[in-house]
Amino acid sequence: MTTSVQPPRTRERLKKILRLGAILAAVPVALVVIILVGEVFFLGTARLSQKRLLRQDLEELSSAPPPASMNAPPEKPTSWITVPVYYGTRRARTRASDIEHYYSDRDDTLKYGIATITIPERRRPGKTDGRGWCRFLPGKLECPRTPSNSVLLSALKPRRPAAWLREVGVALIDSNDKPVDALIFVHGYNNSFVDAITRAAQLSYDAGFPGVTFAYDWASRDALPAYFIDQETAERSAPDFSRFLRRIVDSTQARRVAIVAHSMGTRLVLYALRDLEEGQPLTKLDQIILAASDVDSAIFMDQYAGRIVQTAGLATIYASKRDRALLISGPAHGAHRVGSGPPTLVLYDGLDYIDASTIDTDLLGHGYYAENKQLIDDIFLILRHGFPASYRNLSRIGEGPLSYYRFR
Repeated sequence: MTTSVQPPRTRERLKKILRLGAILAAVPVALVVIILVGEVFFLGTARLSQKRLLRQDLEELSSAPPPASMNAPPEKPTSWITVPVYYGTRRARTRASDIEHYYSDRDDTLKYGIATITIPERRRPGKTDGRGWCRFLPGKLECPRTPSNSVLLSALKPRRPAAWLREVGVALIDSNDKPVDALIFVHGYNNSFVDAITRAAQLSYDAGFPGVTFAYDWASRDALPAYFIDQETAERSAPDFSRFLRRIVDSTQARRVAIVAHSMGTRLVLYALRDLEEGQPLTKLDQIILAASDVDSAIFMDQYAGRIVQTAGLATIYASKRDRALLISGPAHGAHRVGSGPPTLVLYDGLDYIDASTIDTDLLGHGYYAENKQLIDDIFLILRHGFPASYRNLSRIGEGPLSYYRFR
């Protein structure tokens, strides 16, 4: 019987081979274990996410109103509110059946009516179009504007002057038979009828105005190149604005009247105040706000500042050096504009001058008065509480009667 004896070196080599084989055999097992652990982890995470989403869905379902049956009448939508705007317009009527094109950009005679504006309940103050990025998609891919995402004109009721005045009289009396306040908005250059009416409703709603909203719409061409045409049209519209203002102040029971005018629209307000006869003061005119006023500063100081202070209980000017539209208008007219902001200031004793240059603005920086929440909150304190600038969250610049204010 023969016995095979392996040398020591051969035995060591064989042990290494067996050890390596064991390691290689264990690798697949380890990989399988890692994969299984990973799957368990991610499945657990996914299940947690699913449970969280399911819990959120159940909370939303429990808080949502019960669905209406097929035979039940449809419920009134609750994702938006409606704001009536009592308007006067000098635009000519068209034959269009679409209410957004019921009035043209052609100047005509003064007409009256009532517009109904829908405003989304969930909306950032100052925003009129809440569709987001999808509004920039081409053609049919663009998402539509709806009452739940945008401020929209939803109804239009033209009225004869006498019928309009009767409805205004009813609206200006609350449920306790007490008179309420009136807010009159006058738009600026480059606005359509729909722009003017929806802006009036949006500003009134965002600023928390508790009374009745009015809008005076002059026939702007709604086009950037039509600046000087708009300028002539605004001047032609001034007498009718005076009549519109008189109807509200003298022929209704409005408790107090506030005016908010923007850009070129401030001219109509100033012309109306200038043309008032001494024997017919506007005793109910409580607030005048001139935002981004496109008026010659020297003419304003010489002809209008004193009249505003004498007429209104509180007069406010909002100006900004970042207003690019007025930076163009100034050189075009060869004169500084009231709303252009520092370094040239329009200061008059009894007139609150607010420098809004620190406010975030759009590309032109001309619509900041109704688009920035900080400024809208400031207007709220004026319209709702009648606070002068010294009582609001503003920084005072300078001392004495010719000081002015700036947003912090």
